[in-house]
Amino acid sequence: MRQLLIAVIGAFSLLAQAEERPNVLFIAVDDLNDYISPLDNHPGVKTPNF
Repeated sequence: MRQLLIAVIGAFSLLAQAEERPNVLFIAVDDLNDYISPLDNHPGVKTPNF
């Protein structure tokens, strides 16, 4: 009985392992424009581009 219990627990532990998932980095940027307050709506200011 003990060996059966160990076998069942071992089988479930193998099934419970997580799949390999890709690493994903999501970057959300807000207010990257030329009319934000520190730039004072200056037409010559260049903001970074992604």
